[in-house]
Amino acid sequence: MAAASGMRACVAYRPAIDHARRAPVAPARPALSRCRGSRVADAAESLSHVCRATDAWRSGFVAKERDEVMRLATEQSRGVGHTAADRAQMEAAIDALVAAAPPPEKANTSHDRLTANWRLIWTSERETLFLLSKWPGPGKTKATTTQAYQRIDVNAGTLNNAVVFVSGNVFEVDSTIQVADPNDVEDTRVDFAFDAARLALRWPLEVTVPVPPVGKGWFDNLYVDDTLRIARDSRGDTLVVVRDEHSR
Repeated sequence: MAAASGMRACVAYRPAIDHARRAPVAPARPALSRCRGSRVADAAESLSHVCRATDAWRSGFVAKERDEVMRLATEQSRGVGHTAADRAQMEAAIDALVAAAPPPEKANTSHDRLTANWRLIWTSERETLFLLSKWPGPGKTKATTTQAYQRIDVNAGTLNNAVVFVSGNVFEVDSTIQVADPNDVEDTRVDFAFDAARLALRWPLEVTVPVPPVGKGWFDNLYVDDTLRIARDSRGDTLVVVRDEHSR
């Protein structure tokens, strides 16, 4: 699965037309407690919890726009068989979400926000969609449906894309990634380069077949909250994923 990426959205200020109506009130923002304890691990865990709490606040602020992206992802079957009109509808929903979201307090490329196991819920990337449509599985549940994942570790500089078939077979592509400045809240870009690929067969026989990896590029993380991430990449593809800590 190629990493997906993006374009930055600009939001113009528009004065309210109906002055009698009150602007929507943002949900109460969680207090950012200080890290306690002298151990580095405790401090890191505390910072991670603060980041998740802040992200939860952001997702609540844009619940309407966020729900529309999630609805379309389900309605369009993760992008399998989508039409040009379907994609235009999804891209418009994503633009609306990005435009409405409050500015992040931590970069979308920071370790706390980007490092996770992510499960695909929508993409425009043709190679991934081919695999999902060709070997979909019987469906109805997550376990009986072919899934696509991204596993990212910013500190380790690694990205693993995997398509996990219902049979247990797995197609994986390993990449190295580089973030320009994980402390820059306006930075969204991650550069990647493929360095290994393989098809791990589990049925009808167990064997791993190496595949020559080809390619490099970048993806922009346009939106990240406590469970959802949206990116657009250097090929012009779009990726929508959700956190899935228990994947595979």
